[in-house]
Amino acid sequence: MRTKKNKSIFSAILIAFLLVVMPVYAAGYLAYRWGITRLRNEIALSQSAQTRYYMQKFHSDIQRTIKQQSSVSSDRDVIMLSAFGEDFTEKNYPSIETMLAINRIQARLTTIMDSNDIIENVTIHMPSINKSIHSIGSISDLTPEAYLELKNIYDKREEQVLFKDNVPISIVTSPFQYASMGRLPAYIVEVEYSIPKIFNTLKLMKGDLEGGIALVQEKLNLMIAGTGDANLVWGLLEDNKVKPVAVDSEPGSYPGSVDIRKYNGVKYLVAIGRDTFTGLTLVSYTPVQEIYRPLQKYQPYFWTFTLVLAVFAVMFLYIFYREIKKPLVKLIHAFRMVDDDNLDVRVEYRQQNEFKYLFDSFNSMIDRIKNLIEQVYKQKILYQKAELKQLQSQINPHFLYNSYFVLRDMAENQDCEGLAEYTKLMGTYFQYITRNSGQSATLSQEVEHARIYAMFQERRFRNRMKLIFGELPQSMCDQVVPKVVLQPLIENAFEHGLKNTVKDGILRVSFKEDTHYCRIFVEDNGKDLSDESLEELSNNLNNEDNDIEQTGLINIHRRIRLSFGLNSGIYVSRSELGGLCVEMRIEKPGGGNNVQVADC
Repeated sequence: MRTKKNKSIFSAILIAFLLVVMPVYAAGYLAYRWGITRLRNEIALSQSAQTRYYMQKFHSDIQRTIKQQSSVSSDRDVIMLSAFGEDFTEKNYPSIETMLAINRIQARLTTIMDSNDIIENVTIHMPSINKSIHSIGSISDLTPEAYLELKNIYDKREEQVLFKDNVPISIVTSPFQYASMGRLPAYIVEVEYSIPKIFNTLKLMKGDLEGGIALVQEKLNLMIAGTGDANLVWGLLEDNKVKPVAVDSEPGSYPGSVDIRKYNGVKYLVAIGRDTFTGLTLVSYTPVQEIYRPLQKYQPYFWTFTLVLAVFAVMFLYIFYREIKKPLVKLIHAFRMVDDDNLDVRVEYRQQNEFKYLFDSFNSMIDRIKNLIEQVYKQKILYQKAELKQLQSQINPHFLYNSYFVLRDMAENQDCEGLAEYTKLMGTYFQYITRNSGQSATLSQEVEHARIYAMFQERRFRNRMKLIFGELPQSMCDQVVPKVVLQPLIENAFEHGLKNTVKDGILRVSFKEDTHYCRIFVEDNGKDLSDESLEELSNNLNNEDNDIEQTGLINIHRRIRLSFGLNSGIYVSRSELGGLCVEMRIEKPGGGNNVQVADC
């Protein structure tokens, strides 16, 4: 029987080759990927550091500006004008003291503006004189509506950077102790930040790198200034991360992240910094393709290395196939032909190497096997047939002795009808065992022969026992078995199991079939079977010694095994009836290591 196909040696050599070559290729690939990753991380680190730096700068500058705005509350001129100032127009000129106070306030506001590069203008709004004093642009009229608008913007603030007409501003109002008795503050200090100056700062920060940078207010969905497309900026701010980039944050840095994000099918390296004080978000992004551009000059070297390695691998595998794999396949094919009982196969190999020796040894082995088959195997088959004939000849005369006594009794009793039936069955019985048409029969024929024998014995011992003979399943009828193997089992039950039974004896013959075996059971309720006798009988059946006494059961056991293999034979146990249970087990074709029935 052909065993399960094993793994090919070609696969093992191929795996070994890959284990040697792949680390070399992997090292080259990893070096290439390491360069890309390092460059990407350096750019990510640079963008992250720049983002943190400028967010800190915006934070510090605006915080300092707001402190300067708050310091205005201690200015004497501001206090005097907000509390005691007088309204004036082009016709009603202010006093000299008022003009001097306004000039000093303008100088103070100019100082605040000069302290921050991104300030466009600084204004203090005073409803007491209905004027707005600017660091640039002198004095303008203040309407109640404009003043109320500024107050409402200030009252709704959540962060320190506010917006008026989409322009970033910061507002500080007068302290309560200097405010009038009304609901409005005594004055409002407003700083307007320059969008063009913020843009120039961002452009300087980005430098020559591709991509863009933008300062936005996420809550208002407002892009304050930036060098890129607004839709791209808002798209990158959405949660569409591809993978994070590991960048160490400095202690005290502002919340943010560095990620690779995807928008419209393009990947970007994105650095995001957020400041809760100002409410602003700084977004810097660079196309990932631009990061890899400096390494493109190394790609030809990498692909050349890959091509050379692939050519080397193909050449190695071709030589291995021609010199090793192909001869092995040829030799394996020859072995399989031998496994299929083809002993005329021969293999040729012309090259002078180790395979030449193997092929010549194979041919020599086949020749020796053919000689052994002629000298040993055929002799063994002839011996087995002779042994089977000898075993069967020991069984044939067992029944004849008592048959004539029964005929004599029936004749004396003038039982003509019974005598006729009995002689007919005897003719059928002896015809079966003496017929030379073959030494094998179907199981249905063997069972019918055994049934006739059992009927004879039942008539002989009709006052002492009862026969229960089951029906043979239809699926078992065509099973081929050696002739006269079932009748000796029934004879053994009569002669030994029920020998000393005076009455109420039972002999039961039954049949059972499963996936692998046909089983025939012959049982009796004899009282003389001891455990020691049962064990001795079982040991004799399992004894392969040819010198052991050849009893009927042992003869049948060996015939069955010679015909059907070692998984078949006779097995004994104690019957549920109390006596001996003899099981004849016949292995079906395909049920195991099956041997075809010998013509014995």
